[in-house]
Amino acid sequence: MFPSELKIKKIAASHGDTKIVFTITSIQKRSNCPLCGKYGTHIHSHYTRNLADLPISGKLVLLQLRARNFFCYNKSCPRKVFTERFSLGILPYARRLCRSIDVLRTIGLEVGGNKGALISRIVGSPVSSSTMLRLVWTYYI
Repeated sequence: MFPSELKIKKIAASHGDTKIVFTITSIQKRSNCPLCGKYGTHIHSHYTRNLADLPISGKLVLLQLRARNFFCYNKSCPRKVFTERFSLGILPYARRLCRSIDVLRTIGLEVGGNKGALISRIVGSPVSSSTMLRLVWTYYI
């Protein structure tokens, strides 16, 4: 269910009438700085990333990923602390998993913004028409 490259320590699940929430913790030993490319291994802090995924049985799925910030010890790098990067499946700054973005983008390409937003609600991944258009637009830039 989760991206295969994601190394996780524990999973906790909770569910309600409309959504399922998975709380997961990353255990990557290191991550590379996005500016200089050097690996950081010392943890600065933690934060929670909320990522939407494809629905399960008509319920919204939310991944609460506990990720980390690492120190960059490269003296010439202007960034001293950077956010943990994940391989395939989770893009930096994204609020959805790649597979969810792909499904919504396909809907947006086929029917457009307003109709795509309506269909996204029916299939269980509700987004606005503006988000639908933004997903299509960012694909072609």
